[in-house]
Amino acid sequence: TQQELPQALIYEVSKEVRDKYLNRSINLPTYQVDKSDYVEEKGKLPVVKEFLHITSPGYANITGKRLFVTPNLFNRTATRYSIDSIRKYEIVFTDPYNDVDSIVLNVPDGYTTESVPQNVTIDSKFGKYSSQLKMEGNKIIYYRMHEKPEGRFPAKDYNELVKFQDQIYKADRAKIVLVKKE
Repeated sequence: TQQELPQALIYEVSKEVRDKYLNRSINLPTYQVDKSDYVEEKGKLPVVKEFLHITSPGYANITGKRLFVTPNLFNRTATRYSIDSIRKYEIVFTDPYNDVDSIVLNVPDGYTTESVPQNVTIDSKFGKYSSQLKMEGNKIIYYRMHEKPEGRFPAKDYNELVKFQDQIYKADRAKIVLVKKE
């Protein structure tokens, strides 16, 4: 089901409609999708690779001489669960997936990194998650992987799921701090 929208953007709409959709659907204050490309790999486990080149002049938050940048632009986990001490029903995952994202951000001239988030690796019965940052010259390369299995888990494991999901939620919102050279 995660491939349905990208597949529709490949086969069911014109380039103009796809560009119009992409330029309205991303949760950034100001941006322009300069280029888009989709590659479908058919098979038992289908894959759709989406390549977007986006310019977003109002993307970073500026405070004094610092820029605050959230590198995970597009695939942030939105779900947070509440602790439940009396859960009665088992946990059921029916739609397994494996999302892999990589984002390259250009650091503006005159800025250096002051702070970058720690790499995160989480391995749980509820899935796997990792996020990593790498600096290459004036580029920040962000890599994120989230694998969710299909499965049934006892109700008593719910608070463990809450913890797993909360770790992902926080990692997806980690910020890079860039500082202007004097």
